[in-house]
Amino acid sequence: MTSFFFFFFKSGVALMKVQECTPTSNTICSVLPGYFCVESSGSSCTIGQKHQSCSPGQFISRKGNAKEDTQCENCPEDTYSNGTLTECKHHTKCKSQGLKEKRPGTRAVDAECTEHTNTAAIVAGVIITILLLAVVVLIILNKRKLQEGLRNLHHKDTPSQETTLTRVEAQSRESSGTEDVTTPLGNV
Repeated sequence: MTSFFFFFFKSGVALMKVQECTPTSNTICSVLPGYFCVESSGSSCTIGQKHQSCSPGQFISRKGNAKEDTQCENCPEDTYSNGTLTECKHHTKCKSQGLKEKRPGTRAVDAECTEHTNTAAIVAGVIITILLLAVVVLIILNKRKLQEGLRNLHHKDTPSQETTLTRVEAQSRESSGTEDVTTPLGNV
């Protein structure tokens, strides 16, 4: 006699026929893969139930079989599992990899790492750059004021043509004894 499998689902029963009935024995059924037997009659399963799935933060401590459900346990501290692992994994140690911890790990997810950003160095660099620019601007402004001051001083010390002529005319009047009204060079 050939053996064949026959699957049937009767309101979640989830069984398959393993052996047909014979004149001396009843049909023997077993659960489908991923199920376990919750009720049986002799060597035949009459009701099967789906194995439980472990939740994130739990690991599969004992894998289910045809007779027993899957057993789950919570992950210990500093470990994680997505619920499908047979043992919890240790969280990534960001510091030991030269990285910064962006988000700490939980029992359900690993720690998330990111590159270091040296905020203090960036701020210091920006401040120093601003200060250097301010010093350069002040030096340029002071240099311009100094040049203007030197130009003005040079013009005060060097008499203009008009001033020189007026002095010469005044001296010649004194020596001649006349008091004439002087006019600027352009009107003579």
